[in-house]
Amino acid sequence: MGKDGRGAFQRAASAQSRLWFVANVDGRVNGQVLANRKMLQLLESRATVIRFRLGATAWQKVLAALSLLGTALRSSPTDRVYLSLPGQRGAWLLLAALTAFRLSGAHLFLHHHSYRGLRARPTWLGRALARAAGPNATHILLSEAMATAFAARYGAPGAVLPVTLSNAALLPRPPAPVSRSGPTTIGFLGAWTQHKGVGYFVRLAERLLLKDDSVRIAIAGAAHRHDEGIAADIAAVAARWPGRVVVQGWRDELEKAAFFERLDCLLLPSCLPDEAEPLTMLEALSAGVDVLATPLGAIPERIRSPECLLTLDLDADLDRISHVIAQRRTDRDAATAQCRDHAFRLHRASLPARDLLLARLTDLEKPGLRPGHATISGSCMT
Repeated sequence: MGKDGRGAFQRAASAQSRLWFVANVDGRVNGQVLANRKMLQLLESRATVIRFRLGATAWQKVLAALSLLGTALRSSPTDRVYLSLPGQRGAWLLLAALTAFRLSGAHLFLHHHSYRGLRARPTWLGRALARAAGPNATHILLSEAMATAFAARYGAPGAVLPVTLSNAALLPRPPAPVSRSGPTTIGFLGAWTQHKGVGYFVRLAERLLLKDDSVRIAIAGAAHRHDEGIAADIAAVAARWPGRVVVQGWRDELEKAAFFERLDCLLLPSCLPDEAEPLTMLEALSAGVDVLATPLGAIPERIRSPECLLTLDLDADLDRISHVIAQRRTDRDAATAQCRDHAFRLHRASLPARDLLLARLTDLEKPGLRPGHATISGSCMT
C-alpha cells in the first residue's frame, strides 16, 4: 500500500462509520467498468467514499485480494462495503475478504453484473459467494427476473431480499432525440470478440449490404490480443465495401454520443455467458437508436419490442433488421423518438430504487461527512 493509501486508511480508521467502494474503475474499458464509474460518482456526491482500487493482471488480482482481506480484518460493524463483483469467475479471490467483512459485522452490498451463475442450476461460486457474504448481505441485481433467479438459487431462509437496480438508473436523463439524415446506418459498438458477436455481425452486415444498396455499416471498438484475426476480417469487409462500411476505434464518452447520433440501429449479437444488461443498449436507446440484441440476461426485459430480439439465424435476423429499417424509413423521426421515450421510461422507473439504495449506503450516522473520497492504493483485480 502506497503512502497516499496508508494516509487514507489512517484517516478512515478514526471515523465511526466508513463506506468502502471495491470495484474495478481502471484498465480496459467495458460496460461494468463504466457502470462502476457512474456508481462511484453517485456515491461521492453524497458521502465520503474510501476507494479500493482494482486493476487487470493476474498478480494484481491476487495482491488486491490479499490487501482487501487485510482491510476486512480491520473493519467494524459500522462499516458499509459496496463491492461490484468481477465477472468471469474472478470473484472467487474475494471469498476470504467477504467472510472477514461478514464476521466483523460490516454491512455488505454486492452488485452482480454477470448472469453467468443464473442461467441454469446453481454454481459452486454462486453458493460460495452467498455463504461468504452471509444472510444479512444486500445483493443488488439488474432486473426483476435476475433478482428472482438469484433468490431461488442462492437465497437462504431469513436472508435479506435482493435489491433490483437497473443500469438505467446510472445514466443521465435521456436527451431530446436528434433527427437523422442521410443513409440508414446499422452499427456495432463493443469489444471485437467472438463472444460479443462481431464475427456474426460482419456476416449479417454483408448479407444486408447485398440486399439493400442504400444501407451503410459502422463498426467501432477494438480487438483483444487473442482475437486479432477478427480485426483483419473487419478490415477485409471494409475493403470489399468501400464507402459503405466505416471502421472506427474505441469510442470515449463524447465520441460514443456522436457515433450513436449517426446510427439508426445498433446490433448486439452477443453470446457471452456473463451478458446481463448491456450499458451500450441503454445508451443507444437513450440516443434514439433501435437496438436488436440476443435474448440474454435482462435484455428481454429492456428491449423495446420482442421483434428486436435476435435469433443468431442469419435469414431470420436479416428479416428482423429489414423490418426495423422499413419502419424507420416510414417515419425516421417518430422511430427515433419512440426509442428515446422507451429509454426515458426505463430511466424514470429505476430512480426510486436508486435513491433508496444510495440512502442506505451513505447514511453513515456520523455528522460532518461531506462529499468527497479517500483512495486506497495498491494491488488490483478485475
